[in-house]
Amino acid sequence: MGKRYKRLILVILGFCIFIGSSLYFLMEILPTQNTALPSSAPPPFYTGGLEKGSGGQAVSGASSTYTHDGLFAPSPASTITGGLLTLSSYPSPAVCARCHVGIHANWQNSLHAVSATDPWYLKVKEQLQFERPQAEERECAGCHAPIALMTGEVGLYSTESASSQQGVSCFFCHSIERSSGGNGAYVSNPGRIQAYAGGNYLSEAGIENAEHLVMLSPDVHKADMLPAWMRGNSGSKLCQSCHEFVKNGVKLQSTYSEWLASSYAKKGVSCQGCHFTPGAGETVESGHLVEHYPARGQVLRHMLGGGSTVNSPRGQDNKAILKEVVGLEAARVGNSLTVKVSNLKAGHSLPGGVMDLRQMWLEVTAQDAGGQTVYSSGVLDAGGQQPKGTVLFHAVFGDDKGNPLLRHDIWRVAKLLEDTRLKAEETRAVPYTLPLSTKTVRVRLLWRDAPADFASWVLKQNGVDLPVVELAGVKLE
Repeated sequence: MGKRYKRLILVILGFCIFIGSSLYFLMEILPTQNTALPSSAPPPFYTGGLEKGSGGQAVSGASSTYTHDGLFAPSPASTITGGLLTLSSYPSPAVCARCHVGIHANWQNSLHAVSATDPWYLKVKEQLQFERPQAEERECAGCHAPIALMTGEVGLYSTESASSQQGVSCFFCHSIERSSGGNGAYVSNPGRIQAYAGGNYLSEAGIENAEHLVMLSPDVHKADMLPAWMRGNSGSKLCQSCHEFVKNGVKLQSTYSEWLASSYAKKGVSCQGCHFTPGAGETVESGHLVEHYPARGQVLRHMLGGGSTVNSPRGQDNKAILKEVVGLEAARVGNSLTVKVSNLKAGHSLPGGVMDLRQMWLEVTAQDAGGQTVYSSGVLDAGGQQPKGTVLFHAVFGDDKGNPLLRHDIWRVAKLLEDTRLKAEETRAVPYTLPLSTKTVRVRLLWRDAPADFASWVLKQNGVDLPVVELAGVKLE
């Protein structure tokens, strides 16, 4: 009995010593209630100088973090002063709409108007925010949310700012003082623009009858909004700012250089010559003040057409444009089929724009005399994937290990793995060998805004649900 009591006492003493030691250790490492964090400590979930609801203002004491590598870096974009501007420096597109009703309606239905709120862009931005330092978002904002960049409202919560909601606005594009290359290498100078001789631009609050002051000397306003360097072929440099993009030495978007190497540039057909198409005899805008004044010169419709058939508000119009710029021919001799695909009217490669997302491909199906399918190529499977052997016109980028980047995670890019797009004015012949039992053949040229992998991984939806557009079709008996 005595030995048992001794053992029990030893166990209790050991437990007490353990508890006491643990409490002492915790008291040593934890601060007391009167212990304050160092004043230089960043706030929880520090976001590089910005916090949710800050309205773009730097967090107190954090300005050095926000500016250590420049206000706009890694974007090469800048303001004329080199400093941040206020949001009021960039009047809302609604101000322009007070006179330019037609042009504003064109712009409002373009992808430029939703460049910062496009759900696909926001999904990709989420990936970037998880993987890369906060400042890298500024490189994207230089083209997707330029006013947010110019005003310092770029951060994890930039989609809540008024600056971001404007996208690539009227005032932003026309405020560009000069462009020195791609990746957003522009200088914005909104102060250059005056509404009328000797006056400031029209604020949203407006000035009584101020529009009439503009029309008293419209050439002043026109010269401010459209300086000489923006006209003709040199105006394409404005587009170069964002439609030429290089990352880690790899061209991720080369629309401008493709145009520059084409016959369109040599013939003097600028980017605006196609994407700001004028209407026949369209010299006066209707719907508001401008129509009451004498007819001006050619008025360009700011249609800004492109390859987006899903996210652009004018997606239906873009489908019609895509159908106009391609050509499809097919000829069969015995069991040999030759399909010719042509880039007839685009002054750059097709698909253009976001090279690694947009896809164009050939779908070929053959039936025997009984109507049974005896051959197929390019027919999507249940997951929306093109089968092996599909003739695709697209680009694929890879990481440093040669793995394809399928989520538009372009910050990982190390090399171009494949580029089978059609160059401007190129016609490509594609041969097929059909079964001898073939009776009829159907050939379709198809378009999709993104691959199935991007849809499933980034958009979290079934790839087969992405709309597919038939650009052209041929049936041979």
